Amino acid sequence: MDFPKTIVLQFFMCGGAVLLYLSNAAIFIILERYTDMMNKIKYAELYSVKREMENDHFQNILK
Repeated sequence: MDFPKTIVLQFFMCGGAVLLYLSNAAIFIILERYTDMMNKIKYAELYSVKREMENDHFQNILK
């Protein structure tokens, strides 16, 4: 692919490349935060289930 000879098209091509790079970086940051949040939610759910099971087990021991 040839680089355009007019200044305006060169500017738009370079600007588009920069915008593409920035949008990809933003997507990766968003996906990383989403993954972290999902892991925290999953950990909280597992912790809650564990606490419920421990409580049930303790209640069974008391009976």
